[in-house]
Amino acid sequence: MDKHMRIPTVVSLFGGAGGMDWGFIQEGWLPASPAHVVECDATAVATYNANVSAAVMMGDVVPTDIRGWVPPPLPVPPLAVIGGFPCPSFSRARSAVARSNPLSSGMEIVEETARVIAAVLPPVFMLECVQQSRRHALPLLSLRLTDYSITTYDIDFCDYGVPQHRRRMLYVGVRGGVGVLPPPPTPLPPSEWRTAGDALHVGAVGGAGVAPPIMQFIPPGYNYHTARRAGLIPEHILSTIHPYRMETYYQRLVADKPAYTVCAGGGGGSYMYHYAEGGRALTNEERAALQSFPPSPPWRWCGGKTAVRRQIGNAVPPDGIRPWARWLASVASEASEASEARKV
Repeated sequence: MDKHMRIPTVVSLFGGAGGMDWGFIQEGWLPASPAHVVECDATAVATYNANVSAAVMMGDVVPTDIRGWVPPPLPVPPLAVIGGFPCPSFSRARSAVARSNPLSSGMEIVEETARVIAAVLPPVFMLECVQQSRRHALPLLSLRLTDYSITTYDIDFCDYGVPQHRRRMLYVGVRGGVGVLPPPPTPLPPSEWRTAGDALHVGAVGGAGVAPPIMQFIPPGYNYHTARRAGLIPEHILSTIHPYRMETYYQRLVADKPAYTVCAGGGGGSYMYHYAEGGRALTNEERAALQSFPPSPPWRWCGGKTAVRRQIGNAVPPDGIRPWARWLASVASEASEASEARKV
């Protein structure tokens, strides 16, 4: 960012446990104020306050639903609106009923997001969601935010320093347009990807998870379906497993490759299973490591195990968003300069 430019501030939507905000903070951005961080889940807000708010000596965030939320006035407008909006109507991991109705809760969230951006009118915005959101979210954002040129980036966070394959869509809007955008962050070559072994080499953290009986028959890199097709699972075990067809069903990690995507919920088959240690389930602290959160402690998770798992799985990986936060600063700088030039 230009050294003469003011400290970049953001309005943060769907702040969650603070993953996206923490990545932006590491690159010099700050939330505009506690009242400009929007998150409705009370346990996620508690985690945010225990870590993000405390780190930047900011007052506590209060749980807030974006629906109907009006951004408080600021003496200096924020440079960006950021947020990883929820994906209930888009994600493959959701039920068929939710996916069949893209105009339900997911699109309502996109509508509300666009409303807030139109009210704040920042030079830039950056939103993150699952890839499947593009089909419906992009047209609505473009329809509601006609002042912005919107570019999408289909990324895998393992290309940006996260020890996990996590395919997501980034929506980047520039008010008024700045012509050709600065080159986006350069993806890491596969030889430089961080692996599950890099994240979990310290062994069990926070108490070892349980290894279900089936895991002794599933080698690293296999899941229930591939191991079954390979004839590795005996019949007496197969007869006890409901053939639920989720991609990560009882899948075991591989030490020298990035993990598969960390989920926010689901049954035992989606808990994620260690490449060693008997194929035990990962702890929440280990899932957080795969999401590139700082270790706990000093990072403190609030809520019960299910609530913490949800916060981790829903988060934007902080290390993975950092290159994009750095890049967005340069985009914002050019957008602000272009806006000033138009006023002359």
